[in-house]
Formats: sequence, structure tokens, C-alpha cells
Amino acid sequence: VHPILLYGSRLVSFGSIFGLTTGTFTSLMGQPRIFYKMSQDGLFFKIFGKVNEKTQVPTAGIILTGVLCAALAALVQLEALANLISLGVLQVFTFVDVGVIIMRMRPTIDRQTTVSLTGDEASRDDFHQPPIPNVTVDASEESVWELLVSICRRFKGTSVSENGSKPVAACVIFTMSVVVLSMAHSKHWGVLVVCVCMLLALVSAALLMVLPRSTPPDTFQCPCVPLIPLLGVACNGYMMGSLPLSSWIFSAIWLVAGVVIYFFYGMKNSALRQYDNETLSEESPLLLRETDHARRAPDRSISLPLVHPHSK
Repeated sequence: VHPILLYGSRLVSFGSIFGLTTGTFTSLMGQPRIFYKMSQDGLFFKIFGKVNEKTQVPTAGIILTGVLCAALAALVQLEALANLISLGVLQVFTFVDVGVIIMRMRPTIDRQTTVSLTGDEASRDDFHQPPIPNVTVDASEESVWELLVSICRRFKGTSVSENGSKPVAACVIFTMSVVVLSMAHSKHWGVLVVCVCMLLALVSAALLMVLPRSTPPDTFQCPCVPLIPLLGVACNGYMMGSLPLSSWIFSAIWLVAGVVIYFFYGMKNSALRQYDNETLSEESPLLLRETDHARRAPDRSISLPLVHPHSK
């Protein structure tokens, strides 16, 4: 090894000590506040939303974060812990990139719910998806190219409201394809797996490129959506696929714990859900009263007695 490289590696190692220390303190200070904000939004337990009157800090979140960090440092090897942290950071960046794509390809959220009180028309919101007519093609008259064009037109749609779950499905397929492609390349799984994953990634990216997009916000605009977020997902996915299997197991356990907490606690106690229910009840009191009255009212066609015209 060249002496210059040897001294350079020592210098980098010395600097990494300060970097790791800064990152550790940042995580220890930021995670309790994340728990605090999640608790304020109703997505986490209420005890983590309480602030100490004397110190003005979320005590429960600080204690939980400290205990978890101490347990991981004492029981998990340093290399495995570093890989787990790297995987978690890459997953967060991937979620952000995918979120930009999904938010740009769905209608603008409007809190004002339109409620119709006349006729049999049901109440609709901005996320209502009009039915897409089925595409019927006669194979004897249409060529293969016309068939593909008609299918692409059906998938694309004409407005953002017709996207539905297509952006989510395409993003999931693209992300999983890139991760499996990286694993296949690093672990030598074969050329067939690499080709299939590359084909799925290209097809899903092409579908995202043709989907209609909403008007970007005035505050911050990510340029070239979905190209730049897809490049970010590709870079993050390729690096995630090169990490060892043990990191994925620990990350899966952590994700399962978060999903369980969300579905069994956060979904029911979400402040956004309560706000939507209160807004709907305030904006349509007449509809709610008429519905409740219709449920409680007896069936007059059965309870009324029969009156014969010749009874007198």
C-alpha cells in the first residue's frame, strides 16, 4: 500500500469518528421529537406527546430512544448495525422519491366535500374515479400494434382523477425490480433474472412517464417529475440490494412492528381521520339528519290500516 493512501485512510477514519458522533447525537435528539409529532397526529401512543413541565422536552420519547439505542449498541455487531442504519436511510429516501411521484399524479386535495341532497345521486369527493370503458378488440380485424395502442390509451387515461392506484403499483414494481436486479447482479443469480427485472423496471418507468400529472404546487416544484424521482429510486434501490440479508431481516422486523402499530392504533386514532369525519358532519347535517330519521321512522305502508270504500 502506498504511504500516501495509508495516511489518507487514517485521516478519513479520524474524521469519521466525528461524523458518527454527530449522526448519533442528531438521531438521539430527533427521534423523540418524531415520536412527539406522531403522537400529536394520533399515529402513536399519547404518552409520547406529553412534554415535561420542568424541562420542556418529551421525556417518554427520550427514555425509549435511549433504551433502544443502548440495547442495539450492546447486542448487535457494529458492522451489522451500520448496514441496518444505511438500509433504513436509503428506505427513507426511497419513500420520499416515491411520495413525490404519487402526490404529483393524484388530484389536489379539497377538504370541501360536495354533498347532493336531491335525487339518488351519491355524495362524491375529488378522489372519485369515473368508470373506464372496456376496450374490446377483434383479433381478426385489428393488428397487434393497434391492440397495444388501445391498451396503452386505456392505461393512460385523460385526467389525473383516472390514475387511481396505477402510480402506486408502478412505483412498487419499479422499486422491487431495481432491488432484485441489484441482488441478482451482486450475488450472480443468472442472466435471466437480471433481464426480467430490467424489463419490469423499464416498463413501469415508461408507464409512469405517460400518466397524466397534476399542476405542481407554487411553494416547491421538483423538476422533471417522474424522471428525477425515478433516478433517485434507482440509485437507492441499487445500493439497498447490495446490502447483506441480515440487514433486510432486521429492517423487515422493524417495518412489521410499525405496520402493526399503524393498523391497530394509528388508523383508528388519526387526527386527520377525525378531522375528515367532523368536516363531513358539519357540511352535511341535513343529510345526516334525514338519514337518521329514515332509519328510525317506521314503515308506514305496513303500519297503516286498510280502509275500504264501502266500510260505511
